[in-house]
Amino acid sequence: MLTIHLLGHAHISRHNQPVPVSAKAVALIAYLAIEKLPQHRERLADLLWTTAEARKNLRVELARIRTAGLNLFPASRQLLYLEDVTTDVELWQARLGEDMNQAALAEWLAMLRGFPLSGLEDLGSSSFQEWVDQQRWLLSQQIEEGLSQVYWRYARAGQTWAMRLISARAETLGFELSAEPPTELHLPDPELPPTSAGPAHPLKQLHFERRHEEQELQRLFQAAEQAVQVVVLHGPPGAGKNYLTERLASRAGWLTLRVSDTRSSRLVLATLAQAILRESDPECAAALRRMLLAPNSLEEDTVKVAVALARLARPVLLLFDHAHTAPAELAPLLAFLTQMPSEGPRIFLLLSRQHPMQAPLTRALWGWSEGNLTELALRPLTATSVQRALEAYFPSDRSRRLHSDAARLVQRSEGNPLHLLSLLGQTGEAGSSLSMTLPQIHFPQVMRDTYGMEIDQWPAPLVEGMIRLSAIYGHFDRRLAQAALGEPLASAVDPLLYEALERHILEEVEEEGGLQLPGLTPLPNPPGGETRYTFASEGLRIALASRSPQLLRQDVRRRLVPVLAPDAPGLAAYYAQRGGLIEEAERLQRVYRAQRQARQLPEAGQTDDLPPPAVAEPRRVPAAQRGPVLCQGYLVSCDEQSWLNICSVGRYGHPQTLRLLLKLPKTPAHQAELRLVWRLDVFSGGEELGPARTPFPLRVALQGANTAYVLARSATPDYLEDGVRHVVHPAAGLGQWTEHRLTFPASGEEQTLELSVRALDVALTLGALSWQGQALLPFAAHPTQELIRPSPHSTFDWHSNRGVVIRDSHESGIHRRQS
Repeated sequence: MLTIHLLGHAHISRHNQPVPVSAKAVALIAYLAIEKLPQHRERLADLLWTTAEARKNLRVELARIRTAGLNLFPASRQLLYLEDVTTDVELWQARLGEDMNQAALAEWLAMLRGFPLSGLEDLGSSSFQEWVDQQRWLLSQQIEEGLSQVYWRYARAGQTWAMRLISARAETLGFELSAEPPTELHLPDPELPPTSAGPAHPLKQLHFERRHEEQELQRLFQAAEQAVQVVVLHGPPGAGKNYLTERLASRAGWLTLRVSDTRSSRLVLATLAQAILRESDPECAAALRRMLLAPNSLEEDTVKVAVALARLARPVLLLFDHAHTAPAELAPLLAFLTQMPSEGPRIFLLLSRQHPMQAPLTRALWGWSEGNLTELALRPLTATSVQRALEAYFPSDRSRRLHSDAARLVQRSEGNPLHLLSLLGQTGEAGSSLSMTLPQIHFPQVMRDTYGMEIDQWPAPLVEGMIRLSAIYGHFDRRLAQAALGEPLASAVDPLLYEALERHILEEVEEEGGLQLPGLTPLPNPPGGETRYTFASEGLRIALASRSPQLLRQDVRRRLVPVLAPDAPGLAAYYAQRGGLIEEAERLQRVYRAQRQARQLPEAGQTDDLPPPAVAEPRRVPAAQRGPVLCQGYLVSCDEQSWLNICSVGRYGHPQTLRLLLKLPKTPAHQAELRLVWRLDVFSGGEELGPARTPFPLRVALQGANTAYVLARSATPDYLEDGVRHVVHPAAGLGQWTEHRLTFPASGEEQTLELSVRALDVALTLGALSWQGQALLPFAAHPTQELIRPSPHSTFDWHSNRGVVIRDSHESGIHRRQS
């Protein structure tokens, strides 16, 4: 059997013995083995040689291959292909599911011998070199996914010897293991009969409720009966903007006209004219046909389209895709179309990935519309919405475990419907089926492709800079960005960060942030402090990082180590280890462990407290839904059964601290009891990243007190942080309701309860909360926030209930260009 070796230095073997052939022969055979399709001799010659005698060189090389005893290619064959050969990649992947002992596992890991396709870098044409780079990246992805799959299989079985072997081999070769194990979803099988908890109805598309957005859009549909409505619906890729609007329009019986290409006024007019033709009366239809075949001036043709549109008696929804990329020159055209009196209701709906004041067209329309433009943010899905969708999909299985399933899905998908459906293996088409488990690859290819199309539209220098910055986990400051960029990009760090902020690739983050309960209103930002940045979406960062060659990732990691070492030795050690700086990583780990030990209280040993037993689900109380609100990388919402839900949005890096403040009722007693019932469905502190501050699922304290109670996954020693003693209480296991009763001193004055979360991955629900027997859930009513019309000098954060908080742009470290 002939084997082509690709997992390291490329070569060929037969019966486990190397075959002595030239590098060109290896390149030729490796190309045919990977491509798997017949290739013409002329194409292969042009790929592997750049001289005028390429065809002759190929004939000579084929003759040498035959001389080496490899009768792979008959002399008369113009199309070359391989038969009865295998690659070490196929052999390696075939053993992924085997239960290997120590010797077998070591043998399997030994098949990984370095960078894939090594030795083929400088051969052939530039097209062949690009092909090698692409295939090396694809093989690296497959290796990392395979190693992660096997690693976590042994981790679940508690076989630490295997975990050490795999992680050591991955680190030696510079591969990364997945940071989180695959999460099991216990969804019932749709193919089972109804008696086995499967649904009796045919498979149908999952629908996620968005009650706030649906109610607002329905209000706009009704308002259009009186006056034309101009709406900007904005949200990230995959948020479901098209699905939501088309669904509501179809239910209301409106005619939908879609404009997919908004690059110029001419294209918009032509698209509208073509769409209106079939609905127009004969006179208008004739005028539109003449316009399409023989255009006149832009003003004259605009009038023709406006008149034809106005004479349609049906209610019309005009959808404009990708409004964030449209030029400002479209604003006068759209303004004229909206001002033309019409015979039926009209809604002009612009779908954008950015807030209206951050995109040229919608920013210009804000002035043209004279304040009649409505902005509506499409916020992330909540766990409650996802749970309802799963319950509707499986009406015979409304078990409690769906609460955990929904929480895991939201946490893994950032609340993005397209990402979530991809995780489930649900395409949205009738007849599709749901997966039984979340896949090992937690970032599906459909999301990579979605973000990839967006990245392809950026200027090349911006792409290069963002690829380098994507190697940074979590938030970073200007100095760290300079280190990652290297020369000569570091000298242009300010313009690069500015452009990334303008395009909403990056966003600014505060070191500490929180929300005031019950209104979920943002707390004032602390004064001072250096501006920090993070990627607007973890999915976007992953898509960028996936374009980074392995050598580039190694280079960036090594550059980050000396910058992080003084203040964040744990994270510096993480980068050093994955950058191949083994001795430096070990030194930094010792520094980090010493710092952690210094924070532990001298008298605090490991507590023997046992977790409290699980309790029944708290009583469901009808309440007004609030949120979701995005703050510090967490999604916070109050559902309609009065529960408070907190979920991280999946960003990989040092966990941020979310603080929730609630005013407590006064009590005459000297001591007061706080009772809370909560459940934890997802938790990871990101300990492998060496967090500077101890992560926890939930911390409870009175603001300004010198003691805080940490409800942790397991019993750990008490510790000091910022002069406050942290007393650790173990909680129940994942997916169980737990009750805690904590005693606090009461002063007789108004006191503030502070609930905090600090985790890399977390999904928790607070179901009951009371102070001295007085119920605090459901939260008291609060005034509805009014949407403030922003000035062009403001920047925007996803914090308030309406999706935007106004902050003067001069607070930022990078000043934005004013429009």
